[in-house]
Amino acid sequence: PRRRRQRRLHLHDTSGAPQGRGVSMEKIEITTEFIKLDALLKFAGLCETGGEAKLCVEDGLVKVNGEVCLQRGKKIRPGDTVELDGEAVEVASA
Repeated sequence: PRRRRQRRLHLHDTSGAPQGRGVSMEKIEITTEFIKLDALLKFAGLCETGGEAKLCVEDGLVKVNGEVCLQRGKKIRPGDTVELDGEAVEVASA
């Protein structure tokens, strides 16, 4: 059986920071060049499963940098912000 190479990701909660728009914000630090949108939604806890992440993206519920994104495989890079249901995550380099 093939072994998957594990990505090292780190989660840092900055939800106490004021946002002004009623959106709670977390900071996600990644050590890779990018993370795919569906994987980020699961990792950040915005979705519980990959199937749920897929449906949220297909239904137009996810925003990337303030714009609705319908691509679940979109590469999210440091500096990008992803928002779903009033919660947002900002991706940063580790």
